[in-house]
Amino acid sequence: MVSVHLCYDQPARVADFKMGSTVALAAVSLLLAMQPGEGDPVRLLTELQQQLVRAWLAGDRTAIERIIAPEWTVTGPDGQISTRADVLREVFETRTHRISALTVDDVRVRVFGDAAVVTGRTRGRGESGNTPYDVEIRFTDTFVRRDERWQAVASHASLVTAR
Repeated sequence: MVSVHLCYDQPARVADFKMGSTVALAAVSLLLAMQPGEGDPVRLLTELQQQLVRAWLAGDRTAIERIIAPEWTVTGPDGQISTRADVLREVFETRTHRISALTVDDVRVRVFGDAAVVTGRTRGRGESGNTPYDVEIRFTDTFVRRDERWQAVASHASLVTAR
């Protein structure tokens, strides 16, 4: 997911979900910029989700910033909207959000010219504000193709279960 769509529960109620825990892995799992002419956009966007997972786990801010557009926003399960700057600050500057495990699967891609909608499932563990979380979310990421590469411009996360 472009949005590293992570959240935590306290105690397993959506009402207690904190937006600060939603990280665009989204995005949320969108890394290394695509090179011009690299083939099938469905395959590229599917792999981009896995690249983003690796970048979030490795703390590769540069790679994440190449994939997630400056104007990117993520809407969490509680309806709060966070910007790219908000999410990057939590993960890299204040370190109030720490991701320890992350997987993305069930990825489905629909391409509409220079736009694409990517849906899937993210499972994540970590801490947000010293509160541990272990969650499963469903995400929707919206990408646009700019300058021969795909960038995430919007993401949405819905809490599936709190484990």
